[in-house]
Amino acid sequence: LSVGLGELRMLKDDGPYITNMGYVYITLSCMCAPCIGYMAIRAQRRISATSFLVITNLDKIIVVTFGILVLAESYEPMACVGAFLALFGGAYYTWERKRLNDLETKKAIKEEKESREEDALLIGSDEDALENVRETLGEDDEQNRV
Repeated sequence: LSVGLGELRMLKDDGPYITNMGYVYITLSCMCAPCIGYMAIRAQRRISATSFLVITNLDKIIVVTFGILVLAESYEPMACVGAFLALFGGAYYTWERKRLNDLETKKAIKEEKESREEDALLIGSDEDALENVRETLGEDDEQNRV
């Protein structure tokens, strides 16, 4: 691809300015890119589209942060504000998603408990059977909290 776009000639022109460590970084970058692409395809199959977009934005923030902290690149203040907003939005989305999952789990546990109590009542109106179901569910609830 670089040959077709003429980038290889540009590398020859800049060759004297690139250190040996620079060539190592270029090689590592070329080796990592296909791995990142493969992992992106795998991730798309396992998570929602919104979660994938959040990960993509966080990836860009990590790259920008690396550039600022390690490579000493400079950015306009407005770019830093945008990066912060993207990072904050990703964190907020993750927090809300976890909260919704917790609510759904609690609702499912409650429905299961009510269903078992109804089953115990249908089997027989034996209070001992109902108490046994409640004790069993109480133990299940304690295990789910851990």
